Amino acid sequence: MGTFALNVAIAYAEGAERGERSQLSAVGVSTETFFTSFGSTINQILLGHRDSMMDLARTAAQANPNQVHDSFQITRDEQTAKSRWVDGTPEYSMHITGLRKLFPNAKFIHLVRDVRSVVRSMLKFRNAGDHDLVASEQAAYEYWLRTVKACWESEKAWGSDIIRRVQYKELVDEGRKTIHNILEFIGEPFSEHCLEPLRKRINSSLVPDDFDPIDENTAAAIVEECDRLWTAVQFPGALSPDPDLIIHQERAFAGRAKYLRSLDDEHERLSRLHEMLQAEFKDRTSWALRLNEEVQKKNQLIRDLQRHQEAPKKTGDQAQAAETAMADAIRLVAELQAQIKKSM
Repeated sequence: MGTFALNVAIAYAEGAERGERSQLSAVGVSTETFFTSFGSTINQILLGHRDSMMDLARTAAQANPNQVHDSFQITRDEQTAKSRWVDGTPEYSMHITGLRKLFPNAKFIHLVRDVRSVVRSMLKFRNAGDHDLVASEQAAYEYWLRTVKACWESEKAWGSDIIRRVQYKELVDEGRKTIHNILEFIGEPFSEHCLEPLRKRINSSLVPDDFDPIDENTAAAIVEECDRLWTAVQFPGALSPDPDLIIHQERAFAGRAKYLRSLDDEHERLSRLHEMLQAEFKDRTSWALRLNEEVQKKNQLIRDLQRHQEAPKKTGDQAQAAETAMADAIRLVAELQAQIKKSM
């Protein structure tokens, strides 16, 4: 939904760019209203399709019973259906501002882990298509840096009441306390059921104890930058919102949407240019083929004149006329060939 938020921003810009003559501006639809309308609809769709999700889950469970575990349930029973939905897409780290626009009341949990442990795990992780998650150690460091830095910058802007940083080690070593704090953060009561998912590892890589991922081709600078950021995010205190950093985040989001919109405009321009060049190429090709046909005709005329010139019993006037005609034909062929070459 991060990309969707950017597309909403682009749609609003296009729908309001002409001021009073634009539909959105004419009826007084603000940016905030536009975004939250989409966010509210998404929320209603997801919560309203719980029964469909249950049916799909049952079908998946029947197809692959090994994936079924009592700790992971959509609902505990008919009387206590879950009222929240969670999306743990890692790439959302780079889209927090846009997601906040769609869901102003959303809470974000930044689960952060020691960079070297993440790198080891990523190098041994294979996705659903049985492909490597990253191509190299440096790619793993860069991914960690990109996502953690984005979350850290967002937390410094919006504050810890919106984005809560949770240390992976604390979740493993002090699961009860950590889950209790998370539930308190989102305004939900603690339940023992919430500890059950911690008893089973899922979606994890199997890293041998003797696995050494050190690659001499990994840039030392990227490792050092990751180490500095890892030290910073271990800061234990809560952060307050920073208005200046919020403005910076908002401007960065707006700038990204504007850039993507410009790419759309450029793509449209290049598409028109491509169509025009294709049409021109078709015309030039047709013209060149016609010229080539004329060249072939003239070449045939030259051959005929040469045979005629070589025939016996020609009068002087006939020979002169033949030579003149052949010279004219040769000149015309040369001109046609020059035109073809110039047009290519």
